[in-house]
Amino acid sequence: MTAEAALALLHRGDPDGALALIEGTNPTDPSMLAALGTILLARGDALAARSELRAAVALGDTSDATLLNLALAEGQSGDTERARHLMRTVAEQRPDWDEPWVRLAESFRAAGDNAAAEHAYRQALELKPRRSEALIALAGLLIARGDGRESSELLLRCCGTDPNRAEAWGALGLALMLTKDFSIALTAFVEAQRLAPGALEYAMQGVNAAVAADEAVPERARLEVAAESDPLNPVIPTALGMLLERMGDRDAAIDALETATALAPDARAPAVLLGGVLARSNRLREAEAALRRAGELDPNNPQIQNDRAAILMRLHRHAEAHALLTDHIARHGPQVPTLCNLANASACLGLQQDAVSLARQAIALQPDAVLPRRALCNTLPYQDGVTGAELLTALHECGSRLPRFSTPSFANTRDPDRKLVVGLLSGTLKTHPVGWLTIAGFETLDPNRFELVCLAQSARTDMIGRRFQAVAKTWIDVERLNDEALIATARELGIDILIDLGGYGDAARMVACASRLAPVQVKWVGMQNHSSGLEEMDGSYSVFCWYGPRPMAPRIMAAELAV
Repeated sequence: MTAEAALALLHRGDPDGALALIEGTNPTDPSMLAALGTILLARGDALAARSELRAAVALGDTSDATLLNLALAEGQSGDTERARHLMRTVAEQRPDWDEPWVRLAESFRAAGDNAAAEHAYRQALELKPRRSEALIALAGLLIARGDGRESSELLLRCCGTDPNRAEAWGALGLALMLTKDFSIALTAFVEAQRLAPGALEYAMQGVNAAVAADEAVPERARLEVAAESDPLNPVIPTALGMLLERMGDRDAAIDALETATALAPDARAPAVLLGGVLARSNRLREAEAALRRAGELDPNNPQIQNDRAAILMRLHRHAEAHALLTDHIARHGPQVPTLCNLANASACLGLQQDAVSLARQAIALQPDAVLPRRALCNTLPYQDGVTGAELLTALHECGSRLPRFSTPSFANTRDPDRKLVVGLLSGTLKTHPVGWLTIAGFETLDPNRFELVCLAQSARTDMIGRRFQAVAKTWIDVERLNDEALIATARELGIDILIDLGGYGDAARMVACASRLAPVQVKWVGMQNHSSGLEEMDGSYSVFCWYGPRPMAPRIMAAELAV
């Protein structure tokens, strides 16, 4: 009777009371040993639980529940094979019970054997088709391999029978995103967030679904109403901030994220997101402060350190960035983004040999990746003794690894009497050496013969920027466009000659150039190289500027920011 009473306490959520009730009872009674083992297992003491449960089995308690609890204790103590053997034994003894199959599936999933886990979950669902844990877990495995259709069916079944389970609605949203049912996915994420108001992941996934469904405007209105209804919940302004950022309303996005950080000063995510938006707004000092705060909240997060270092470089605080990145690598080991940023910081400090060595170390880690080869292209020009042939080889190797997208043929008309449409692609159409060196040339173009289109990355309205805007017939901020969207936009504008002013430097869009934005593409200024090394670039021209008797190397390098 004591064993039953102790287990009843355990089931009511009082493991300490259950343990106190059963301690000091007959140590040779198998039911007492089994109950004690079960209680110890619930308290997280797997080794002690295994000892008691083994003793119970040895004394004759071979009930299904005791064997399954022993299997769990064996698995948690490290003997996976014995655990699975016991689970299969219970499944054979009780062919109508789904629990051993669920536990077996969990064991396989924890070990990364998804195929075996999927089979076990299906066995469990044959016995109990509406078991929520098995439906959600199996759907998760299917989502991981891109099967949105079956996972949606499983999760709809789960939501129908267990409608108050937030994780089921959240998983359903992910499954519907795979089937491109974006509007319904948004509904699922909204329901998940309603059931779990403090879960940021559901709100952020809802932002992705709203944008994909072209329902950003009504979702903005919904979030604003939700913020009024629940003004102390930081999740809502965090999601609203990211939605506003995606909509292009960056000032409002910053306001929302600042509200989120004020509501949750000890939360890492709002601080990181705020830092990223501030960085993209060129409010670099505020961005650095936000990321420094995020690093204090999550000191072992390597991504935050890397992103803060990138901001420090853009603030020309290269020594601080160098120290931060060196510490990052010492604590977390070499990673490609960190090595590339450290290479750029080293070059800016005059450590040219170190810079090239770090870029080559990054290439060795990921030989086919673009980022480390871009870092090499950025650092090689500053190293003494580098030949033009060596630099051109590095540029060709970088260009050959850029992805190419399938694109339709150009629709430019061949009318010899029409104006030529000239496109400028750059993140430096502003007060910047590239802007200073090029604006006067574009201002002298004959407007009767040429039409200028500016594809501005990281656009800023300043003295030089206003001059570019005045001379351009069309001005488009392309920062929020991914490469495929940028290609489509440039082709829709009918650009005849595209002039890239960025190369592989900061805010570069060479991936888009690799799929051709125009029938003729030319690289001019931007980067310290005569050539881009890109096969799709039809011409390259460089401008060299002297300040006194010797050429001076520029001090600004590309910084890789992942936020």
